[in-house]
Amino acid sequence: MADFTQQDEGKPVRIGGETVGTVVIGDDDTAYVDPARDAPDDVLAKLDWGESDDLYPLEQADIDAITDDEVLLREDL
Repeated sequence: MADFTQQDEGKPVRIGGETVGTVVIGDDDTAYVDPARDAPDDVLAKLDWGESDDLYPLEQADIDAITDDEVLLREDL
């Protein structure tokens, strides 16, 4: 898992210019993505994310960069 802090909570998660969700920090300090309701279906499928009501853990291998404003996922997923 990537090293996230409470300051990362709420940051947008993006891939290829598309916002796919926001960061949620769980009780166990694990970072998850809460998928955006308007995230394109093809992008969600590419990430192997199903229902938008689910949270998905952010894996270090999937992250390209964490900035002050956003989390960028690798585009080659």
